[in-house]
Amino acid sequence: MPIAPISGSRQLPVRAIQEGSNLWRDSEYGTEDLQESLKRAPLLHPVVVRQVPGTRNKYELVSGFRRFRAVKALGHSHIEARVVAVDELRREQLQIEENIRRQSLGRQEARAMARLLAIYEQLYPKRPGRPKKGGPGDRISALQALSRAVDKCNCSPCPVPAPC
Repeated sequence: MPIAPISGSRQLPVRAIQEGSNLWRDSEYGTEDLQESLKRAPLLHPVVVRQVPGTRNKYELVSGFRRFRAVKALGHSHIEARVVAVDELRREQLQIEENIRRQSLGRQEARAMARLLAIYEQLYPKRPGRPKKGGPGDRISALQALSRAVDKCNCSPCPVPAPC
């Protein structure tokens, strides 16, 4: 079976994209972390869409539901997207592939997270008061916990975030 052709990425109007069905991602997944990230850095991975059959300039989201919702919540008018020519079965395959082909963090990724923590601490120094929920403070706390786990780990390769 041939692989679905994928276009280069391009900017598409958010209003031209409909979410469609996604049986593999609950709507309960929040986007606050992505929204915070998108306020400081551009979208690094485009969403994937397919053209709605029988229409011009209307698209259905194939993958990237959280990214799409975050961009939409921020009120952006356009989003970086890749267009694929797929039928319903291939659409579902791509959704599943994106969600199951993730690996747990290894030692190198954990070190990268620790470095990201240092960058966050430089960019967002602690201020008096309570940190905003879902803001940089929450991520910094999570990164600090991960960093402590990496420091304690002596196994190779490190199965972080699983305890050693």
